[in-house]
Amino acid sequence: GERWVRLRSRVPFTIVRPAAVYGPGDSSGFLMVFDAVRRGWMPLIDGGLARTSLIYVADLARGILAALRSDAAVGQTYHLAHPRPCSQRQLQENIARAMGVMRPRRVFFPHLLLYPICLLSELRASLTGQVSMVNLQKIPELVAPGWVCSARKASDELGFTAGTPLSAGVRETLRWYVDNGWLSA
Repeated sequence: GERWVRLRSRVPFTIVRPAAVYGPGDSSGFLMVFDAVRRGWMPLIDGGLARTSLIYVADLARGILAALRSDAAVGQTYHLAHPRPCSQRQLQENIARAMGVMRPRRVFFPHLLLYPICLLSELRASLTGQVSMVNLQKIPELVAPGWVCSARKASDELGFTAGTPLSAGVRETLRWYVDNGWLSA
């Protein structure tokens, strides 16, 4: 990983650490959240207050280009994220607004319920041959009090700030999911 690059790389390098990436083409857990909200559900772990740094995929691409174009970035490490983290609840409320889901049912559940849910998801995946987006390895990420990073160094040194507002990124992601048949309208 990064340590190997720092110790052994024989070519110039810049390390980029993106926050949770969402946007068109994303098939990770974000698609599952969009689908749950589409069905009228807002699954919120421990109240949905945990904050996470996010970055819209087009912003990530611009951030990587900014790092590649900067001689000062060589040998440096940058976190790339929107300057304002959001909570699970804020993310899902934005998704609901974009979908026109007026009153999604908020389902609050304690993180202890994740263990049987993830276990059942893994069992289903093994029986169907499908990939499980929610599994036992994801639990530490899901129960963490937050996954927040500062992208200030990228702003200060590269002049890069992720500028896509969450509402706009969610709308574009939804549009792509619908246009490509990943979600029904």
